[in-house]
Amino acid sequence: VISIRRRRSLERERETLLTSLQARNLELSRLGEVMAHHFQEPTRRLASFSQRLLAKSSLACDEDNQLSLNFINTESKRLSALVGDAQRYLALDHNQVSVGGVTDSAAVLRQCIVDAQGATADVDIVLHAPLPRLALEEKPLRELFAILLDNALRYRHPQRPLRIEVSANTVDQRAVFRFADNGSGIAPEYRAQVLGMFTRLVPSSIPGTGMGLALASKIANLTGGDLHIEDGPDGGACIVFDLPFGE
Repeated sequence: VISIRRRRSLERERETLLTSLQARNLELSRLGEVMAHHFQEPTRRLASFSQRLLAKSSLACDEDNQLSLNFINTESKRLSALVGDAQRYLALDHNQVSVGGVTDSAAVLRQCIVDAQGATADVDIVLHAPLPRLALEEKPLRELFAILLDNALRYRHPQRPLRIEVSANTVDQRAVFRFADNGSGIAPEYRAQVLGMFTRLVPSSIPGTGMGLALASKIANLTGGDLHIEDGPDGGACIVFDLPFGE
C-alpha cells in the first residue's frame, strides 16, 4: 500500500513532468512558427533576387556570373525545402496524426498514384487486395503513402523498369504493410541510418532533403507502430510498417 506522503510525492512528480512536457511542446510549436516565417523568408529572397540578376542582359554574357547565380538560386531552393521538411516533422507532434475513424487505405493509395500520374506513367504498380481499412485519419496516411511512392520513384534502378508492389495483412489489430520496389535498394548497414533526419546516401545532384523516410517513420511511430526496411525484389527495398487496423 502506498502511503499518503508517497502518493503526494508521486503526484507532484507527475505534475512537474506534465508541466515540462507542455513547455517543450510550446517550444517546438514556436520553433515551427519561426521556421515557417523567419527562416523561409530569407531563402525566398535569395531565390527571387538571384533570378532577377539572371535576367539582366549585362550579366548574361559572363559565364562565371551565370554559374554563380545559378548556384545561389539552386541552393536557396534546396534550403527552403530543408526548412519546409523540418517544419513538417515538428508539426507531426501537434495533432497532425490522429488515431480514430475509418479510412480505406486502398482508396487513399490509388489517389496518391493518380496525383503522381506524370511520374508513374511507365511504372508497374501492383496493389495486392485486399488492403485494409485503418483507424487513422486520411491526411497522415496520404502523406505516408506519398512519401513512399516518391521515394521509390526517386531511387529507381536506371537499368530496369520500376515495379512497385503493396500488400498488407492484419496482426493483433495492426495492419502490417509491405511497400516493395525493385529499385536501387538500400544496403543493410544503412537501413537504420536512413530513417534519421536529413540522411542522404546519394549524390547532391539527385534532388531530395533526406527527410522522407524520417517523416514516414515518425507517422508510423505516432500511431504506436514501427517502420523498418527489408530486402525488396531484384535488390530493391521493401518498407515494412504497421498502422492501427479499422474494424
